Amino acid sequence: MKTPHTHSNIHMNFWARVSLGCLLIIMLFAATAANAQATTAQLAGTWQVDYTLTKGSMSPDGLHYLNGLPAAEKAALETSYANRTITFASNGNFTILLPNGGSVNGTWSLSSDGYDITATLPNGQQQVYLVAYATGNTLGLQLSASDLIYPELHLTKP
Repeated sequence: MKTPHTHSNIHMNFWARVSLGCLLIIMLFAATAANAQATTAQLAGTWQVDYTLTKGSMSPDGLHYLNGLPAAEKAALETSYANRTITFASNGNFTILLPNGGSVNGTWSLSSDGYDITATLPNGQQQVYLVAYATGNTLGLQLSASDLIYPELHLTKP
């Protein structure tokens, strides 16, 4: 004897297909959103490090290292990042203001495809950042050096 389809079974199959379709869309978006295109106008301005997101994106090894630091050193490092601002001027200069009153200056440029920011210090040292996401008030940067304690920086415009 054949089991009749009930309204409940049909309803469950429909929602299972919808859920699977949504999951596939999310996976496709995640795969294509690995890096985002930005514009100079979008990046220009002052950004504040979102330390909660920055710390949350650390690798387990990086987090283990951070938590293993002496308390005073860990607090100083966290405070240094948590209260850091970065200003990208539209003329190609940048300034990082540190909570201790210090600053770091240099120049920055955005790659022609809008996916990479190159920051250059006056001594010629360069760091390349991959733009992970960029909106009007949020910016995610991935650093190319894998040995850094914070391989990703998450910023917001105050």
